[in-house]
Parts: sequence; structure tokens; C-alpha cells
Amino acid sequence: MAYDRYVAICHPLHYTTIMNWHFCSYTAGAAWLSGFLNSLIVNAFALRMPYCTQNRINQFFCEVPAVIKLASTDSSKAEIVVFVFGSILLLVPFILIGASYARIGIAILRIRSAEGQRRAVSTCGSHLLVVSLFYGTALFAYMR
Repeated sequence: MAYDRYVAICHPLHYTTIMNWHFCSYTAGAAWLSGFLNSLIVNAFALRMPYCTQNRINQFFCEVPAVIKLASTDSSKAEIVVFVFGSILLLVPFILIGASYARIGIAILRIRSAEGQRRAVSTCGSHLLVVSLFYGTALFAYMR
């Protein structure tokens, strides 16, 4: 979506050729594939550990880090894998979205008319708010 807004603001005449059905399906497939691979690898590490202690999780969310803490052996490797893959899945899109919005910001500053700037900001404002809420919540919940 950030790239979509970038193309709409920075390359408006090429929007329909760049944002075609093939490109949109490719990016959606890449997002689904990365999420699937992350879940597969992290859960494979978590499920291969021996669990012979209490199997009660004192949290509202039953997530992989909480399950790993129940393991009866050293779980440091699994915790590192969860942290690394979670960080990659969180930071790579964040950096790409940030770079996209930096380019959009530069393009907006180059627009001469105040009305044009206002329209460009209103085009991207709602998406930027949603991204901020999502990443703010994710950083608070997972990186503490």
C-alpha cells in the first residue's frame, strides 16, 4: 500500500502501468509467503522441544514465545530464532514503508501549489495513520 501511494504521488502518469494486476498479486503473494515461512520455521523450532513440565500459559495470548518458555530444556536457540525472524518480519516492511514515505514527503515538498500539497497529504494520511497504529502496537506488544 505504501508503494501504491508512492507511485500515485511520485509517478501519477505511470500509475496504471506500474500497479497492474500482475504486480499486485506478486506483492500479495510475497507477503503471504513470508508470513507462512516465518510461521513454519518458528513453530518447527517450538514444537521440536521437549515439554514435560506444567503446560499452563498465564497469558491472554498463546503465542510461540510463551510456549517456548514451557520447554524443559534450554530454549535460548528457539528464543533467538523467534526474535530474529520476528524482527525481520517487522523491520523490513517498516524500513520499506519509511523509505516510501520519505520519497513521498520529498515529492510533496516539491509541489508548488498549496492545494496540490493538501491533496497529496490527504491521499497518504489515512494509510500513514494506520501504519503508525499497527507498528506502534506491534513494537509495544512484541519488543518489550
